[in-house]
Amino acid sequence: MMQFLQPALLWGALAVAVPIALHFWHKKRGQPLPWATLRWLTDPNQQPNRGLQFDNWLLLAVRCAVLLALAGLLARPAFTEISTLPTVQKIHLVEATNLITSSFRFELDAAKRQNEPIVLLETVSWPMLQTAINRLNRPDRELHLYLTNRQTLANGPPVVVPNRFRLHTAIPTTKSRQPAPRYTKPISVRITYRNPAEKQTVRAGLQALSDVYGFVFIEQTAVTASREPDLVLTDTFALNPPASALYIVSQKTAESTSPNVIFWPDTLTLPTSELVANGQLPEWLGEQIIRHFDSISNELPVSQVQLNALFIRADTQPEQPAPQTGQTLWLLGLIGLITAERWLSFQKNA
Repeated sequence: MMQFLQPALLWGALAVAVPIALHFWHKKRGQPLPWATLRWLTDPNQQPNRGLQFDNWLLLAVRCAVLLALAGLLARPAFTEISTLPTVQKIHLVEATNLITSSFRFELDAAKRQNEPIVLLETVSWPMLQTAINRLNRPDRELHLYLTNRQTLANGPPVVVPNRFRLHTAIPTTKSRQPAPRYTKPISVRITYRNPAEKQTVRAGLQALSDVYGFVFIEQTAVTASREPDLVLTDTFALNPPASALYIVSQKTAESTSPNVIFWPDTLTLPTSELVANGQLPEWLGEQIIRHFDSISNELPVSQVQLNALFIRADTQPEQPAPQTGQTLWLLGLIGLITAERWLSFQKNA
């Protein structure tokens, strides 16, 4: 497809009226007629008067074309490939909670009727959220993200989202924000420490949580274990743990890359851990369990300013092909027209 980078200069094409006006002006001008025998005195080799005549219409058309081509060349013609816009497919990344599915049931039902992909996000944390977005991101997709508006969203680093992105958030009601446990089933626990004192300290912390908050912990042993536990308290860490279980690993100084694995550098005993010495171990364990199992939700919603700062749009649109210059071809055409005009002019002697 052809376009002009300086379209204002196309007004120069109006100069084509000049040769047309000259044509009609020469046609209306009086022609001298020889009188009587004076016509015999006319030099037979005398060249006829030059000028545009009506019978020189081809020459007139070429000269008009030269002016039009010159105006087009000054307007800088360019050629771009004709490409159709890609079809944009909507894809829905949904936090798998009752609040989200009930708040956006009409939108999700409409997406199902239109066969738009719906991906459930079991756990909302920055690494998993960013990984899921990167996996679903394509230039021909529009990502719709459905999240619960809670304060923990603002605790992580910004999330990079595609340019075609829409965020849908739901704020928990006052009733759902009351500090009442929602994870009511018993929590199976596996405690494996090489230091007996550390195992005893952790058991005491879990017992304090049971007494104060009513959690029910069922400790598993290697003999009684029938399935993977919900909570693992240990000083040794195995690779690739199940995502559904919460792992709290002591004596580990590295930074965890999994949202369900928490490393703690100290040995959880009274002489070696300030957390135990200050009596904060039960409270700290409860915070980790609540955060993982979503037992208590008493968080305030994130403000709109915080949401805007949390999600950073990255332009992932496919680059459009740069316009290819057409000035060379246009110039060659202009030179061809000028050559044709000169040749016709000498042929017609006009």
